[in-house]
Amino acid sequence: MKLSHRQFYWISVIALVVAALACTIPGLGAEISQEVVLPEEPVQLATLPGNVAPTLTPFPTFTPYPTFTIAAVLEPTATGQPEEQELPESRTNPGDGAEMVYVPAGEFLMGTDAPASNMDERPQHTVYLDAFWIYRTTVTNSQYRQCIDAKVCEGSLNRYPENNLPAVNVSWFDSKAYCEWVGGQLPTEAQWEKTARGTDGRAFPWGDQMPTCELANFKNCYGSKEIGVNRLAAGASPYGALHMVGNVWEWVSDWYDPDYYQVSPDANPSGPDIVEERFRVQRGGSFENEPNTLYITLRSRSKPDKADYRKGFRCVIGE
Repeated sequence: MKLSHRQFYWISVIALVVAALACTIPGLGAEISQEVVLPEEPVQLATLPGNVAPTLTPFPTFTPYPTFTIAAVLEPTATGQPEEQELPESRTNPGDGAEMVYVPAGEFLMGTDAPASNMDERPQHTVYLDAFWIYRTTVTNSQYRQCIDAKVCEGSLNRYPENNLPAVNVSWFDSKAYCEWVGGQLPTEAQWEKTARGTDGRAFPWGDQMPTCELANFKNCYGSKEIGVNRLAAGASPYGALHMVGNVWEWVSDWYDPDYYQVSPDANPSGPDIVEERFRVQRGGSFENEPNTLYITLRSRSKPDKADYRKGFRCVIGE
């Protein structure tokens, strides 16, 4: 019997499938090969109805056992984005409306052992402080005018015209009087430094990057004069305090002793007893400092009755 082209085509396909199965099932090949007889006539694919030549896969590839992909649990990949951090806690002092930031109790590194540092900044030592609240900015002209109006602070109202500039030309005595008037005190040198530095021993309030005019106000940045206390938020300290270096020097409560770090107590140091030279400490530098002299551990001194255009202050309120 002569097969039609269509019959011959389907017999060929079936034979090829059976042959492929025989290859994948051991022992079956011999039995199947005896039963299947392939036609001798070649398949003329081009003569099929419709003149369409189907594509055949003479030897299909079978996967006898399915392959499973087990998803591994991977550690998160760093994205390069800064981690979200909780904003520093803050509150307002009802005495003058000043915003304050919270500095929690604990230890921090005070001073430095850097070879290029001044001797009065050494040695670096660990200090424990109780918690406290400190002004986010230095006291402003508008706040200081309230103290003059209350006849607690000395000075002329006309001398403090621009509201958001730091109050300068203020002596240590007037700074102390102001802070006591609003229910606080001047910060100790240790409180000031922890506010500026945090607990990681950094060189600048914002980290270890050298100062730029976007981070601090120093010589030749803004006309070599003071700027508004709420500017340069990028230079904030770990607790959110602004202008902890640059802009204006800040009075602290301590007497100045160049050797105090060598004998200071480990907990809540309040500075030395009165010393012969009778200087008070000032910290932070001003708009006249060169950038290489604008770092956290820098210490300076001044007579407490000396007020000038570079000196301001901020206050601390106990917890």
